[in-house]
Parts: sequence; C-alpha cells; structure tokens
Amino acid sequence: MTDSGNDKPSFPNPAATSADASPLRFIEGELRRPETSFPYRVSLVVVSLAMVLLPAIYFAIIGLCCYGLYCYATNCYPGLTPGPFLHSRGAVLIMMFYLAPLLAGLAFVFFLVKPLFAPKPKPDEAFSLNHADAPQLFALTGWICRSLDAPIPSRVDVNLTVNAGAFFRGGVRSLFGNDLVLEIGLPLAAGLNLGQFAGVIAHEYGHFSQGAAMRAGYLIRLVNNWFYRVVYERDKWDQSLLAASEEEDQKLLILFVLYLARLGVWFGRRILWALMWVGHALSSLLSRQMEFDADICEVRMCGSETFVSSQRRLHQLDLGAALAQKQLIQKWKKEHKLYDQFPSLVVSQAAEIPAEIQARHHSAQDQRRTRLFDFHPSDAERIRRALAAREPGVFHSNAPATSLFANFSELARRVTLTHYGEMAGSSFAEDMLIPTEQAARQAEHDPAADEQNIQRYFLGVPTSLRPIFIADNKTMAVRQPEVLVAAIQSNRAAMNRLLPEAQAAYVRLHEADARFLQTCQAALLLQAGFQFEPADFNLAVNDLEHARAKATQVMRAANAALHPFEEAGRARLADAVQLLHLCQAVTVIPRA
Repeated sequence: MTDSGNDKPSFPNPAATSADASPLRFIEGELRRPETSFPYRVSLVVVSLAMVLLPAIYFAIIGLCCYGLYCYATNCYPGLTPGPFLHSRGAVLIMMFYLAPLLAGLAFVFFLVKPLFAPKPKPDEAFSLNHADAPQLFALTGWICRSLDAPIPSRVDVNLTVNAGAFFRGGVRSLFGNDLVLEIGLPLAAGLNLGQFAGVIAHEYGHFSQGAAMRAGYLIRLVNNWFYRVVYERDKWDQSLLAASEEEDQKLLILFVLYLARLGVWFGRRILWALMWVGHALSSLLSRQMEFDADICEVRMCGSETFVSSQRRLHQLDLGAALAQKQLIQKWKKEHKLYDQFPSLVVSQAAEIPAEIQARHHSAQDQRRTRLFDFHPSDAERIRRALAAREPGVFHSNAPATSLFANFSELARRVTLTHYGEMAGSSFAEDMLIPTEQAARQAEHDPAADEQNIQRYFLGVPTSLRPIFIADNKTMAVRQPEVLVAAIQSNRAAMNRLLPEAQAAYVRLHEADARFLQTCQAALLLQAGFQFEPADFNLAVNDLEHARAKATQVMRAANAALHPFEEAGRARLADAVQLLHLCQAVTVIPRA
C-alpha cells in the first residue's frame, strides 16, 4: 500500500508542469469563492447552539436519574429491623419490592452511560496517494485550493465508492487546525470526464473553505453518534439482560426485577431516541446548507450545464456500482473469482443500463423533494439553483478524468486488491483475480434502428450526404423549458413547410452526386491510360469537363435549397438536447 504518512503533499508549481500534460491549460478564468449566504449563517448558529444543548440534556437525564435513585434509596427504605420478622417471607417480599426499582434504575443509568466508554470500531485502513500516483491531480487541486482560499489537505485518500468527501484527519484532535483529508472514489475518475471531475473536486474543496461549519457539523454528528449508540447499539450486556429475562426456570421475583430493568432501559432509550432525531434534523439542516454552498463552487468551476450532466452521470454510476457489487457476489459464489478492477467494472455496468431504466430513475429523482432528515438537498432543487445561476464555468474538458493519474489502471488494481483483502481476509489470494474485461458484454448495435430514427426525425429526408453537426458551445445560454419547447415546435413546423422543396432538392443532389462520381472515375481512367466507350459513363465524346461542371452546379443549387430545411432540423435537434438536460424534462417528454 502507498501511504503518504503525516507529511502534507507538496503541490507542484503550475509553471513547472508541461503545458501539454497539465489540466491547468483548460482553465479559462478565475474561480471565485462564494459569499456565505444568510440561511447558511442561520443554520450554523442554530446547530452550534444545539451542539451545546443536546449533550447538556443528555447528561441532565443521567444526573436526574442518579438523583432520583438517591432520593428513592434514602426516602423509601422500608426500615426493617433485625428480628424474627426479618427472616419471614413477608420481609423478603418487602425488600424485593424495594430493591426492584433500585436495581432497575441502576441498570437504566448503566445502559445510558456505557456507550460513552465503549471502544470505537476500528476504521478501515486508508489508501493514500503519493504525488507520483497523480501529479496532475495535485496540480489541479492545488490551484483550486488557492482560488477558494481553502486549506491544503494533509492527505488525499482513494477508495472504491461512487463518492467524494472531506473530513478531519484526527477527529477531535484536528478541530482546531487544518488537518483535513480529501477522499476520492476511483469510480468517479473512471466514469466522469475531466470537466465533471474537476467540478466534483471543487465541490469538496468548497467544504474545506467552510471551516466553522465543518467543525460544528463534526461535533453535532459526534453527539448524534452518542445518541445512536445509546438507542440502537447492543453488546454483550444487552444480550445478557435479554437472555436472563427469558430463562424458563427463572424465579418470579428475579424475573420481575429483570423485566423492570428492561422497561427502564426501553423508556430511557425512547427519550434519547427523540433527542437523537432532533439532533439529526438540525445537523441535516446544516449539511444541506453546506451542500448548497459547495454547489456554487462546483457550478463556478465547470458551469451550470456540466453540473446537470454530472448529477445525471453520478446517478448512472450509482446504479452501475449496485450492479457491479451484485455481479461480484455471484462470481465469488459460483467460481470463487473476483474482477481485478472494480472502478472499470462499475463503468461497464453503468454503460449497459437500458435507457428506459435510466429514464425512470432520473424521473424518480427529479420528482423527489427534500425531506427533514435528508443530509443532501434533492436533485431537483440543486439543479434548479445551478441553472438559475447561469454560470458558464472556468474549466471545460471532455478528456477522461483518468488522465490526472500517472497509471490509473495500475492504481485501480492495487486499491481493488487491498479492498478484497480487507473483505475476504486470508481466504483471498491474488490468483483469484480475473480481468475485468471479461465482465464487459458487448452490446449488439443495430444500424437499421439508427437509420429509422434519422429518417423519422428528418421527415424522410436522408442526411447521409450532408451530416448535421451541433457545435459544443461552452457559452450556450440556459433558456427556460417553455422557450425551448416553443422553439422546437416552431422549427418542426418550418421543416414541414420546407419538406416538399427539400425532398425535390435531395433527389437532384443525389443524382448530381452520382453524375459527379462518374465523371471523376472516367477522368482517373483516362489519366491511367485506359480506353473506354464514353457511353459506358453516360458521356458524349469530349464532354467530360462539361459534365463535371454541370454536376457541380446542380449540387451547389441543391445544397442551397436544402440549407433552410437542414438548419431548421439542426436548431430543433440542438434545442431538444438542451431541453433533455433540464430538470423534469424526462418526466414529460415521451420516449425521452
């Protein structure tokens, strides 16, 4: 495993990086740090207050329980004195009824306190990048850090999730410094282009610049973990209490005390369950505001349009990861084999998801609304804000994000191998790996279906001689869906109006093109010294140049007649592509 240790990675000077290799050559402007919004500041204040209040309530409940037990023990003691009555069955019953609430209360307090002292689960060992693993990634992230005035992370870790994140490296010990870690899922690098990936990185470094909010959010999550462990965690003490209360030969009085203790534990957990959900709701409020703020960094980095495409692509990769995980399990059960590059497996599985399933998934995400306990805002709200910002972005590239890494394939294999070793333990060996390419099923492509779609869209006027090109305009203005729909309908009406002339022009173009090719063939044969009958090429004697000039003239006239129809089709197609990128489009357009 590669580990960078405690040393902070050194980011290279952009001037020292090759102009052809550096991703910095795609930067087209200055990345501005967003101003803190009012809802963000309000959320930070509310959560900070809750951070102090909720633990206080937690310990107050424990203190009140202890005080209640003390009052009960000192004021409700039956006052039995030594004598014959003390050894009678009635005295024993009195003592048992006195001790039962006391023992139940002590169990209640013990089960409240024990999660605070229980050992934390051992975290998974991180796989950290060295500068040699991804020199261009460090160059890009260094520029983003400087632009957003964000602290440089102490470490950059990679894993196999379709996610990225930022967190404190040393937990509570890192709260008063800038000891932060950037975590990147390799399936993101494998499945996104460079512009989309740069936007994701800018989003995470946007979190790095949220110093106070990150600390408040971390502490409130720490408090929530306390509550969660109190409410849901079950260890050997819980199991012992449960097992003792369910023994068949247990004495009635002891059984009464045990069930009373279980009732006290259940009641205490119900109280803390309510506190846990209050803390969860408050931390979710802050988390959503932090996401909105970080989204601004991403939109300013890659642009509003790329932000929308990134959200769609991330959902597709999530579906691919679920399919890849299922395929791994099946492969292990059947053959005791595993694929050697999980990121590539995710991308290949995502590519094979049928368009109808993707459309249904995107539609469900677009219709979903933000709920009280969601840590992230809904996609519809995030996309709406991104499109409203109308940001062109300062970084655009369709190159693969894997170009940021020195040898992405080898890195993905090392991380995959480490992950398998942690999951399967000693039962896993490297010879159990098989190439991921074996999992990629080559989908059969039907060119006839493509031809049918082209014929339908262009109203039966073929375009094989005159392909339609749509320019990749980075500064395309974001228009409202109503405007786009009106433009699409107008261009379709124009195509219907121009259709008769376009059909006749295409026939003339096709005939003139065939005639021009004949003259070219005849000219090449003459140059090569071959003799032939001019009639074989539908030519009169010494008519070659005249026939070629006439065919060229007819083609130019036909092209001019076809241009208005093709321009209407091109504009209609470009507007349709832009409309499909907008929120909710797939839910209202048939066969979107």
